[in-house]
Amino acid sequence: MQRSRSLARACLAFALLLALAPGRAAFAQPGGAGPGSGGKPAGVGADTAAGEAPDDGASAGSGSGNGSAGSAGNSAEGTGRTGAPSRAAGRSDASERRAIEAGDESVAEFDRWLASSKEGASLSGAKSRIRAIAYPAISVGVPVGAFTSRIREAVAKGASPEVLARALEADAASWTWLARLAAGGAWPPARSASEFYLAVSSALRNGLGKDSVREVFEWASASRASAEKAGAALTAAAAVTAALGYPGGAVKSLALRIAESRLPVGRYGDLASLARRAAAAGISPSRFAQGLESALGRGGALSDLERDLFP
Repeated sequence: MQRSRSLARACLAFALLLALAPGRAAFAQPGGAGPGSGGKPAGVGADTAAGEAPDDGASAGSGSGNGSAGSAGNSAEGTGRTGAPSRAAGRSDASERRAIEAGDESVAEFDRWLASSKEGASLSGAKSRIRAIAYPAISVGVPVGAFTSRIREAVAKGASPEVLARALEADAASWTWLARLAAGGAWPPARSASEFYLAVSSALRNGLGKDSVREVFEWASASRASAEKAGAALTAAAAVTAALGYPGGAVKSLALRIAESRLPVGRYGDLASLARRAAAAGISPSRFAQGLESALGRGGALSDLERDLFP
């Protein structure tokens, strides 16, 4: 009986040791390589292939620390098959905790999205750089949706992580400037702020000047105009200036004139088409601006501008 009890205790102790042991064996293969590791030593994550350094929370499976996103359960960078969180998932959680502790829930929200989304999973090697770009901008008021929308767009178009990071750097600079302009105000409304921020960065990228953006912002903020109308006016003004071949500031208040006009937002694209037609006909930018002011400034329609330019 005593011998049986000793044997039972020994078996229990061995079972506890197995339960507490690291899960390396789950990934081990003959020759010391884990599944999908391309022959690398066990314990080396997939993100270190081709000399790439591991990234914080970089794998498709890091999720938001719960191992449920993508194929996290089988990923060396997600959660192991034993269910134990990986180092990458732990780093992502730590990053999120730091953001929450700092009182910035928006930064934490972005970190959760980057860690758990399929777009974030495809940018494993660039996550640290993307966080470094996004965190300061979000902290000063840039909507999280502006970043997530831009990343989704880039991934859908097949942009490389390097191209995406460079584009985000330019956008973040524009958005940070706009967030500081909007600081303390109630415009744009939160529900449409992301779309307005995206319109602003697009307009600036396409040659419109910051003075034009400031004018439209101040007008929209004072009049409580819709963010859709304000953003569309900036987009249309950038398209008109590009069509006519002159810098965005060459015609003062062009974007503001479009925004203040009675022209429906749905016709702004027609205005850009008319500008391209005018350029093809040799009509100068100043002549187009004069006609625009004459027609739309007095509450006229696009057909009035067309008759003025093409009598």
